[in-house]
Amino acid sequence: MVEKLGTRSAPALAAINAYVRGSSARLCSSNKLGWDGVYLEHHRAFPVERNDSVSTHHLVVLFTSHVSRGEASAEHGRFVPYSFSPGEMKLYSAGPIGACRPFTDATMIPCALDPRLVAEVGEDLGAPSTVEFRPIANLRDDSLQGIVKLLAAEANSQGASGKLYADHLAHALALRFRQLSGGVRDPKPSQSGKMPTRILQRVLDRMRADLATNLDLHTIAAESGYSRTHFLRIFRASTGYSPHQWLTHLRIEEAKTLLQKASNSLIDVALDCGFSSHGHFSNTFRRIVGVAPREYRRNYGLIL
Repeated sequence: MVEKLGTRSAPALAAINAYVRGSSARLCSSNKLGWDGVYLEHHRAFPVERNDSVSTHHLVVLFTSHVSRGEASAEHGRFVPYSFSPGEMKLYSAGPIGACRPFTDATMIPCALDPRLVAEVGEDLGAPSTVEFRPIANLRDDSLQGIVKLLAAEANSQGASGKLYADHLAHALALRFRQLSGGVRDPKPSQSGKMPTRILQRVLDRMRADLATNLDLHTIAAESGYSRTHFLRIFRASTGYSPHQWLTHLRIEEAKTLLQKASNSLIDVALDCGFSSHGHFSNTFRRIVGVAPREYRRNYGLIL
């Protein structure tokens, strides 16, 4: 039985709700995109008191737009002042979330990370099976902030770049969360080197055969027989590219071939090559090839 997207994202949505806990305006959400391991929403939360709650997921919260202030619960029933400026983040491990009394509204991007993904990343790195993740407030980290912003942009585009791209970002987010909230750098990977040529070719053939589908990391990693996290690392070591970058270039090369036939409309070329829309196809084609698809079609003889 195929799991419905709403069912798959329900626990992560509950984790976001456990954090937001009250009156807010949802500005964007990854709810209908079918992402694995990570769930994201963009909120403007209004200043109402929020009670204690519990999250089943780890949380990475990026604050945006303006300074938000209030009081957060501390030991022995006390409340202490807090302040978050744009660009600052807060990390929570799965478990209790203390009460708070916001004095201002807060614009923020909370990301719910599935503990199973974080554990998988750790296992592949040979990290201890039991790690206590500590909460961190007022964190500034360019790498983590960049990943959250890329995920938010992808959610805003309604998943234009596809599941493989979101899966890659989810693993990067899980790894950085481990490094920061775990308090120590993860050990070096237990496995190294490149993918055997025979296995790599099987993966590349699968990607080429399924250009028109919304390929995800689980599918192509399973083709190799490696865990998703290990697959990401050794694919880059073997090719110099991430799986998403390689797949994008395969799609562009196929598009260049199809564009040489006048009978193929631009929208048909986009869909046949796995792009989510004509606009996404045109922008990606121009970025990689240097000209728009229509211009390439007119002049491909000279360009080639």
